[in-house]
Amino acid sequence: MIILNLYGVDVFIFKPQREIRGYFLFIHGSLMTPKNYSKFLKRLSDEGFIVIAPKYSMHIFANLKDISEKTLKIMDSLRKSYNLRNGCVGGHSLGGYVAIEIHKNFNCMVLLSPYFPLVKPIKRINIPTLIFSGGKDFLTPYTIFQRRIFDNVDAPKSLIFINDATHNMYLDHRIFWDIIAGWPPIFQPRYHSTVSRYTINFISKFVSDSETPYTFEE
Repeated sequence: MIILNLYGVDVFIFKPQREIRGYFLFIHGSLMTPKNYSKFLKRLSDEGFIVIAPKYSMHIFANLKDISEKTLKIMDSLRKSYNLRNGCVGGHSLGGYVAIEIHKNFNCMVLLSPYFPLVKPIKRINIPTLIFSGGKDFLTPYTIFQRRIFDNVDAPKSLIFINDATHNMYLDHRIFWDIIAGWPPIFQPRYHSTVSRYTINFISKFVSDSETPYTFEE
């Protein structure tokens, strides 16, 4: 993993050790950093995808418009500098909102328990989209958030609902809310495997540069 600083933002980059198939831009959730998702992100890079993960001061009162605009500037810079072509955008929770706001600039989208303001209309989503949701997610319940987003996708779409999973099943380690929800740590590796497998299979359908491989030089 390397870290670049672009426009005042630390950008974590997980580089594949094999032929590069495309890239995956990931926006972390509230009060998190890319390091909280390192196991999930490394699995994607192990499958040949460059993973790009900016680190923001992400919280419910953050200027999400500024974060969205800065993310697009970062990607524009990386595309020009490293000849990045086909790519997918993804985000967890509040990062999912940012992903939705900028989705038109990518080939596909992966949303992990995404949040979207109830008072704001959702833009019609016109790229293939994969959404994950947990039955024990008390922060962004499926019936209020993920189903609403899913219904606004006008492209190939899939929703993976995991009955006993919490809002933060994607993190490397449990946090306070998972303990309150009674989510035992024994489930964590199983969920990581499930989410990673579905994500890799989904991205592979819509993002693949295997016929014209390229390199990412530091």
